[in-house]
Amino acid sequence: MAHIIVIIKWRSVCVCVCACVQIENVEKFLHHVNVTMRQKHNDKQLSLVVDRIESYDAVDAPTDECDKVSLSGTILPPDTPPPH
Repeated sequence: MAHIIVIIKWRSVCVCVCACVQIENVEKFLHHVNVTMRQKHNDKQLSLVVDRIESYDAVDAPTDECDKVSLSGTILPPDTPPPH
């Protein structure tokens, strides 16, 4: 829409083409800046999550049965009672 308004106000074809090219270049630049800023924000958020995860201490299993289940990589459903 902005391109059409600019083209209507200028009579010279060369000026119109140059203006359209310049507008497209500015739009590409703004898109690149937005993508870069979004990526930096996402990287920062991910870094914060990783820091929070790394701050957790490992817990030793209280029984041999718990240790065996955790080492086997078995995924227990959340409603399964813990082994005694």
